[in-house]
Amino acid sequence: MSPVKSAAFARIKRDVYAIAASIPKGKLSTFADIGAFLDVVPRQVAFLLALKNDEEREGIPWHRVIADDGSLGTPKRDAHGRSQAELLEAEGVPVAADQRVTDLAKRRVKLTIKGTGVRPTPRA
Repeated sequence: MSPVKSAAFARIKRDVYAIAASIPKGKLSTFADIGAFLDVVPRQVAFLLALKNDEEREGIPWHRVIADDGSLGTPKRDAHGRSQAELLEAEGVPVAADQRVTDLAKRRVKLTIKGTGVRPTPRA
């Protein structure tokens, strides 16, 4: 991998983690929202959040980032075995039996430089 790609990958990873860390308890963002903010595809955001080891999972509220349709997708667990649905419900976020957040529109955060500490990536 070239140094340019490595530096870009590291920057995007850092920014995705910083944005996820800025999401308050009981609030949510989506892979699409973060992707649009950073000018990357939502799948890349999901991939980066899935890469985390158990130690990183403890420091980053990855469970607050979901699909644009409100679904939780592939079941994920934290280092203590708690599911994403359990973590969200513990924060007061209702999750339906079909593994969807029922009130995403109300809980969705607007990503800003001030709120995240991350500068959005302008489209070329």
